[in-house]
Amino acid sequence: MAVFGQLSRDEIIQDFTHYGLIYGCVPVYLGDPYGPAPLVQVRNWWPDWVLDAADAMFGFMAGIRQSIDPTWEHPGFPIAVLGKIEA
Repeated sequence: MAVFGQLSRDEIIQDFTHYGLIYGCVPVYLGDPYGPAPLVQVRNWWPDWVLDAADAMFGFMAGIRQSIDPTWEHPGFPIAVLGKIEA
């Protein structure tokens, strides 16, 4: 979606409030980033499969860590909020 079906400026301003990084490497738009379930969309000009690949890698590495240390608690989804989207 982000490469071919890009979001317009109006859609971005209407649906998203911030921009940031998920997993420390995938640039995303964020809606309600401090809520229990933020809206996440890969930023324009980035292919959607980048988020899928990062999610798979994170899940795989968390699974390895969990198998080594059963008391380890999964950290959720690391999202870095970098700034607010200005109108």
